[in-house]
This record gives sequence, C-alpha cells and structure tokens, in this order.
Amino acid sequence: MTQEEASEYFSYIDKYQSENHTDIIPAEAYDYIQYIAEKLDASKTTVITDELRADAEKYVNESKQNDSNKEVVKVKKEKKTTHKKRSLWAKIISFKWF
Repeated sequence: MTQEEASEYFSYIDKYQSENHTDIIPAEAYDYIQYIAEKLDASKTTVITDELRADAEKYVNESKQNDSNKEVVKVKKEKKTTHKKRSLWAKIISFKWF
C-alpha cells in the first residue's frame, strides 16, 4: 500500500466514524481502498481523484446492498416451515371419519 493509499484509507475511516459518531472501523474500508488500489494499478497513476473516490464509495455501497439482499434471501429460506412427519397410526387416529 502506497502512502497515498494509506492516507486515503485513514481518511475514509475518519469520515465514516465522524458521520456515524462511532469509533468502529467499517468493514467496507478495506474494500474501498482495495478498489482504489486496483484502479490505480490499472491506470499506472498514483493520483487519487474525487471521481475515483466517488466510484469506490459507489462500489462499496453496491456491494453492501448486495450482501444485505443475500442475507434477506437467506433468512427467508431459513423461515420456511417444515411439517412434522407423523406416523401412519397418528394420521389414521387424527383422521376425521365423520
């Protein structure tokens, strides 16, 4: 990680902490700086622009939203009710003949 990337990483953490009034380091901070590092490597530059920051934040927000959507689907799958298997005799006894 370069000096520019490290300072961007810490500024992202500071921004998150000040906006949310917390001292927790966000889990998406690593994804944010990883996105920036990959884009800088691909473009062969070392300048972190505001456009790159905006793209990285958009990427992080989209991945966070996708993760939360996966959690909702997972919870829905877990909530499926299963019927208790009953024995044949229990079914015959509970059958309403009249």
